[in-house]
Amino acid sequence: MMAGVMGERCGGCGIQATEDQIFKKESLPFRRPKTFCPNCHARFQRRVFQFVLILDLVMGAAGLAMIWRNPYSEPGNVFFNLFLFEAFFILATLPHELGHAWVGRQIGFDVRKVIVGFGTTIVARKIFGFDIEFKRIPFGGITIGFPLGAKRARTRCFLFVLAGPLANFVLSAGAYLLAPKGSMTFDLGRSLRPWPLFLLANLVVVVCNLIPFVASTAYGRISSDGLALFQLAFLRRLPFVPNQELGRFAMLARGLRRLIKWVATVFLSLCSLLCFGIAALLARDLMSKEADAALWFAVCLFTTLGTVLGWFVFRVWQAPAVTRAVNPYASPSPYSEIIRSYQADVQRNSLWPQGVSPQALVTGFNQLKIENKLSEAELLIDDALQKTPENLTLILLRLDIPAAENRWNEVEAMLGSILTRADLSSATRTVLLAGQIKAILKG
Repeated sequence: MMAGVMGERCGGCGIQATEDQIFKKESLPFRRPKTFCPNCHARFQRRVFQFVLILDLVMGAAGLAMIWRNPYSEPGNVFFNLFLFEAFFILATLPHELGHAWVGRQIGFDVRKVIVGFGTTIVARKIFGFDIEFKRIPFGGITIGFPLGAKRARTRCFLFVLAGPLANFVLSAGAYLLAPKGSMTFDLGRSLRPWPLFLLANLVVVVCNLIPFVASTAYGRISSDGLALFQLAFLRRLPFVPNQELGRFAMLARGLRRLIKWVATVFLSLCSLLCFGIAALLARDLMSKEADAALWFAVCLFTTLGTVLGWFVFRVWQAPAVTRAVNPYASPSPYSEIIRSYQADVQRNSLWPQGVSPQALVTGFNQLKIENKLSEAELLIDDALQKTPENLTLILLRLDIPAAENRWNEVEAMLGSILTRADLSSATRTVLLAGQIKAILKG
């Protein structure tokens, strides 16, 4: 699949890797492997997902055209049902991330942002009181949040992580209970049946998120929901990204990787053979009939799908189940290091007096913001600040009031006054300066 290569030249932009820099080598269909620098590799991944998205749209359009010509066309129903399944799979990302965000708000998390997809931002909206960004490539998502206060942090993190897969599981159960009798069939050759496809798409999201792995994002390397839950439940530690195998669990991790590799290889091989088989059957039937452009298109599309799946089989089979190569993502990104230092500094400079519950106060403040009771939210924070005027968490929460009312000049002035404090770390100053620049641009 992908390997780290030191000291080579990027096949995309042509730059040379330095001694401590690692480029990635990707296997390409019917071509020699190509080496990419981090920027070109991210562009390569975006193009792969764009190709998958375009293929889904073409498959859906072809299915609709076949059904329009013949409502009982099995290839048409197969194409359109597969397109509908992919659409449900993409749409299931939003309730998954909202599950994280909503539970996080209830248990005292500072939920900063919800991101759906990756690439450039297309739409940024506030939904249910959360800042949500929709990206150009609608695959995957991330909810950025961290616990306020150290009390029961591990338990709250466990609930925060579990909420995403649980939201999709609840949607699957709801689809099963609400579906009309006799509609729960997974025969893709039959007419449109959205209930089983909706159920299956959400279950696939649950399974994919519970697989333990480390994902590389624009915000650094993060643990999947499954890996984070494993670390919280069995290692009794907050989610982290391991740079190497974990002692007694190393053998289990290797075994899981081998199992996943074999299952993926067998499954993709069967799917590829199925596509080639369907293409061959359709072509055989066409030989005895008059040429039908729609069915010939179906033959070509199934052949293409079989070829693409065969390439994925080749990639998965080539990928080592256990690699001892240098991990190209082993070092955390500068952004994630800054955010971690910033969060630690905010907690260190947030002393809470007796009788004040940080979790209850933040939950109440967020609830008032959702209900658009900004004056009451401001009064709540001001009352708490009278008891602990140097509490950095409360001061930063106080910034949300003028920001919600688009009073950016006031936000800029408040951030400037916070930056005069001498007890702030360089990471905190970086984050606050970024916020001040944002307020200046919006003002």
